[in-house]
Amino acid sequence: MRKLIALALAASVLTPVAASAATSRGELQRDRADIREETRDVRQAVRGGDSRAIRDEREDLREARREYREDRADWRDDHRGRGWDDRRAYQGPRFQAPFGYTPYRIGSFAPRPHYGARYWIDNPRHFALPYAAPGLKWVRHYDDALLVNMRTGQVRRIVRHVF
Repeated sequence: MRKLIALALAASVLTPVAASAATSRGELQRDRADIREETRDVRQAVRGGDSRAIRDEREDLREARREYREDRADWRDDHRGRGWDDRRAYQGPRFQAPFGYTPYRIGSFAPRPHYGARYWIDNPRHFALPYAAPGLKWVRHYDDALLVNMRTGQVRRIVRHVF
């Protein structure tokens, strides 16, 4: 009987924790809907002219945005691990560039040979990298991945130790 009670107690304590650990896309959509609703409420309060109502509605809007940011960060943390567990998925030969390693920083400029077609990462999702916006390209630089503006050579983002 004691074991049954202890098991029931443990299940009642752990179930809410497990349910709240994962953030779903539906929850993010509901958060965005809450932000839209709170924005409408702020507009209505501004039209009404009551300063206390405006202040209260703006605080509600700030809280809705804060909750959305937290849930989005949780969702990223939950889903980022899909590819990151297999970060060393690259099975090709050891990477040898005709130039030395340069520790790039965001905003620095890479010389054109460092981001030529030979070093492009054609499928960034294979390495759990986000898709590049138009005009940007993921390139390999030794064991790092650099997001480079193909027109100027400016480094926009760096993910270290991908390969």
